[in-house]
Amino acid sequence: MRPLPASMWPLLFTLFLLHSCLCGGNRDLREHLTLLKTELALRLYQSVAADRNGTNIVISPSGVSIPLEILQFGAQGNTGRQLAEALGYTVHGFHGCRF
Repeated sequence: MRPLPASMWPLLFTLFLLHSCLCGGNRDLREHLTLLKTELALRLYQSVAADRNGTNIVISPSGVSIPLEILQFGAQGNTGRQLAEALGYTVHGFHGCRF
C-alpha cells in the first residue's frame, strides 16, 4: 500500500474535524448548521438562476461550501470576513465540538 501524499493530510484533518463536530456534537448545533447551509444553498441558487433566464442548471452547494469552509480555517482579516459573509457563517463560530 502506498503512503498517503502529504498534500492530502490537511484535507483529511479538516474532514475529521467536521465529522467530529457534526456527528458527535449536540443536536442543536447540527440543526443550526443545517439551516445555515440551506440558506447558503438557496442564496447560491438564486444568484446563479437569476442570470439563466429559465434554462436548466446544475450546482452543488456542498461543492461550493466545503472548499470555502476549509479556506476559513487559515483565513484571517479581510479574507476571513469575506468568506464568512459569503457563507453566512464561520467555522470558527461553532462550539461544542468533541475531540
